[in-house]
Amino acid sequence: MKLVPDPLEIGEKEGFTDKNDLFGYREFGQQLANVVQSSDGPLVIVLDGPWGSGKSTFAQQWAGLLRNSNTPVIEFDAFANDHYNDAFLALTIELKLAADTILKRSPKGAKKLVSNFAKSAVHATLALAPIGVGAAIKVATVGILDQKLIEESSKTIKTTIKAASDEIERSAIDAIESRLKQASDERRMIHQFKDDLHRLASELGSNSAASSETDKTDVGPDRRKHPLVIIVDELDRCRPNFSLDMLEKIKHIFSVKNVVFLLITHMHQLEASVRGAYGSDTDARAYLEKFFHLRITLPSPSAKDYGDTAATRYIDAIWQNLNLGEDTQDDLECRKLLDKIARKNLLTLRSIERLAGQISLAKRVLKGTKLSVPDLYVPLCALRHLDPSKFRKAETGELKIEDIQSLLNSESQKSFTKFWRFLLSGSKQHGGLTAEDVTLGWIKHYFGPFGPYDKIVIDAARAISRFKLIT
Repeated sequence: MKLVPDPLEIGEKEGFTDKNDLFGYREFGQQLANVVQSSDGPLVIVLDGPWGSGKSTFAQQWAGLLRNSNTPVIEFDAFANDHYNDAFLALTIELKLAADTILKRSPKGAKKLVSNFAKSAVHATLALAPIGVGAAIKVATVGILDQKLIEESSKTIKTTIKAASDEIERSAIDAIESRLKQASDERRMIHQFKDDLHRLASELGSNSAASSETDKTDVGPDRRKHPLVIIVDELDRCRPNFSLDMLEKIKHIFSVKNVVFLLITHMHQLEASVRGAYGSDTDARAYLEKFFHLRITLPSPSAKDYGDTAATRYIDAIWQNLNLGEDTQDDLECRKLLDKIARKNLLTLRSIERLAGQISLAKRVLKGTKLSVPDLYVPLCALRHLDPSKFRKAETGELKIEDIQSLLNSESQKSFTKFWRFLLSGSKQHGGLTAEDVTLGWIKHYFGPFGPYDKIVIDAARAISRFKLIT
């Protein structure tokens, strides 16, 4: 049994399938593909959504859909590359490696394009090195000034200052002229890089179909209309300065014809990075909007679709991934409860994963004890995940039946409510309710014939609270 499920593996050309398209995003993915594949100019799209909303999974599926329609795609994990100091360098390396792979069977001329792109990338990297005019002047003059003061110490202060000032002026002029020439060279290098990127993108678009294993007949002119699509994921998880540098470089350096960017992020988090960098009074949303041409969000499935299809199927997949059980009665009860809780609370994919991991951990912690009852520990895990304040009430013996009932829909609560009302009644009968009235014959089997039963809830909550899964 594992504590954290493995990431959902989606093949490079898998796209949207009946098995992996849990939330029915296929139609939305095709609509987005239609927009992108008809674009011939620079285009930057941001896919906005909170953590755990399924953006990364969608992006992997969408990449497969594009590849199956002969559109070249490069996937870049920004968070995995934010150890680089320079966002331009990190993205350029990924582009070069991906282009080598896509064009490995291409004619020699196409490979030369990759070589030219790599060379211009080196020059552009040097051009983008942050060298300020002020710093250059300081370096150019401070040594001269110090030397003059030493060598001419016998002269009058006035003569020394004048000589030093003349030398500084000449050095400053030379430094500025040199910097202006350097700026001109840098501009030329950046333009060359953008030209080579455009040529490379056009070549990738025209050769992607030829490298396809599924369709080698599509050699018509329509193939050349597909741009190069670069998917940048996890942008909101990067160091703030790296994520903002990435946005700047995409806008000013990589914005060329036949290149489309899809940025996967949570705008709220990026806005926090902007305010951290430029001040709390900054209009972060307005600042960020200058980097995007189009903002999209994933469709929200209805509660009915979510509960009846997506959550259930996703829980089944996680259960198999985590090896949580072998279809025992307890295992089935865990899955059923988690499914009902996910349905009632419209949990995101990430939340379902985390809650399943907490349940997996609780099963281990409570194994072999009288507390190892799914109807007891699954709701407690859910409270801990969804409403920590109510979970703390369980630890202190202050939990109310209404707190537990809030987890499930009313039609799912009859037997469940009886069970919890009995546990929370303490050593006394609650309104004449007895263990026999609960109609769950295993209560005495697990908990014993005597109370106080509310101590069961306290003990289980405290045992669970000692182990917190960080995911």
